[in-house]
Amino acid sequence: MSKSVEVITPETVADFLAEQGSELIFEGNQINVIKGKNEECGDFLVINNALGENLFIKLSYIVL
Repeated sequence: MSKSVEVITPETVADFLAEQGSELIFEGNQINVIKGKNEECGDFLVINNALGENLFIKLSYIVL
C-alpha cells in the first residue's frame, strides 16, 4: 500500500490544478486547498502554504 500523504513540488500542484474537475475549494492568506480527482490517484486534496510547501493527500486511501 502506498502512502496516502506526500510532500509534492509546486510544479505538481500546477499539474493537479490543470486536471479537469480540479477546483480551488479554499483560498486564504496562509493556505490554499485544492480538491480534485484523476485516474492515477483517485480523489485527492492538495494543501499549499505561503512558504510554497505542499501536502498531497490521497483521499481514496483514507477510510473513516
